[in-house]
Amino acid sequence: MASIKKIEGKAGTSYKIIVTRGTNSTGKQIRHFKTWKPDRPMTARQMEKEVQKVALEFEREIDLGFLMDNRKTFEEYADYVIGLKERQGAAPNSLAIYRRFLGKITPIIGHMKLLEIRPQHLNYLYEELEKPGSRETSDMARPKIDFKAVLSEQGKSKRAFSVDSGVSYNFIQRICNGESIGVKAAKKIAEFMGRKYTDLFEPQPLALSLSPSTIRRLHSFVSVVFAQAEKEMLIPYNPASKATPPTKADYSPQYFQPEELERILEALKTEPLKWRTIVLLIAVIGCRRGEIMGLKWNNVDFESKEIRVESSLSYLPGVGIYEGPTKTRKTRVVTLPDEMVTLLRKYRSWQMEQRLKETLI
Repeated sequence: MASIKKIEGKAGTSYKIIVTRGTNSTGKQIRHFKTWKPDRPMTARQMEKEVQKVALEFEREIDLGFLMDNRKTFEEYADYVIGLKERQGAAPNSLAIYRRFLGKITPIIGHMKLLEIRPQHLNYLYEELEKPGSRETSDMARPKIDFKAVLSEQGKSKRAFSVDSGVSYNFIQRICNGESIGVKAAKKIAEFMGRKYTDLFEPQPLALSLSPSTIRRLHSFVSVVFAQAEKEMLIPYNPASKATPPTKADYSPQYFQPEELERILEALKTEPLKWRTIVLLIAVIGCRRGEIMGLKWNNVDFESKEIRVESSLSYLPGVGIYEGPTKTRKTRVVTLPDEMVTLLRKYRSWQMEQRLKETLI
C-alpha cells in the first residue's frame, strides 16, 4: 500500500507518494517516490480522490516492473536517444535533423518529465509549431529600385552583372523582376554597386510556420524517443502513439513534359561538357543530386552499359562534405542508353586531360 504525504507550500498543495517494494543487497528497503500536484483547481475532496487514483496507478506500474525515473526530462532523455542513434551508426544528416527538431521541442515541452507527458501535451506542441514564427528562415529583401532599368542604362546583361558581383544569376533575375531575395545576397549586391543596402532594398522580416509534413517528421522523432523510453521501461506507454499530428498534405509530383525536356536538351548543347553530363545523367537514371556527386568511375560498366548507384555526398555545417549510403541504403543498377555511354567516355577523356594539365603546371 502506498503512503501519501500532503505538502503545503508557497506554490500550493502537492502530494508525495511513496511505494516500498523489496530490499536491496544490504537488506535496506527499496522505496519509489512520485510527486503529484493538481493541474487544475480542485476541492480538497477532489484532490484526495485523485491522488488515491494516482497512487494506485503508481503502484501498478512498479509491480509491472517499470523503473520510474521521475527526474528525467524530455530534453535530457531525447539527447540520450540521439546519442544512442549516433553509436548505432545513424547518418550525420539524420542526427543533425534530430538535434534541430529537439531545438524546436525544448522550449515547449523539453522541461517536462517523461512520465508527465500525455497525448494532449504533444497535440499542444504541434499546434504551437503550426503558428507563425516557428520556422527558422533568413529575412528577405525587396528591391526599391528598378534593377532592370539600371542594368540597361549601364549596358550590362544580367549574366555579366551576376559574374561581376559574384551573386547567383537566379538572384539577379529575381531582383530584375521586382522579387525578393535573401538579405545576404542583397547586401552583397549593394556592396558591389557601392550603395547603401537600405537605399536599394527594403528588409522583409519573415515569420513562417512549420509545414504539416515537417511537423509529422518531428512527430516521428518524438515517437522514437518515447518508444525507447517504453522499451527501457521508463514509461508505461508511448504517448506519441495516441497523439494527433497534422494530416498529411496531398502531394502531386511534378513531371517534365516532353516539350520541356526538348528545350532542356537543346540548351545543354551550348553548356560545358561537365554540366551536360551531369544534367543528362539526372534525366536518364533519375538520381538525386547527392547520388550524382557520389558516383565514381568504378561505378560505370562501359561493357555492360550499366551504372551502379551505391553512395551519396552530403554537406553539413561544421562537418563539411561527407560520403554516405543512398537515402534508401540500397544499391541500384541502371542500364544506360548508347548516347549516355558515349558521353561518359568523352567526359572521362576530358577529365583525364584536365588532370594531366594540372600535374604539368
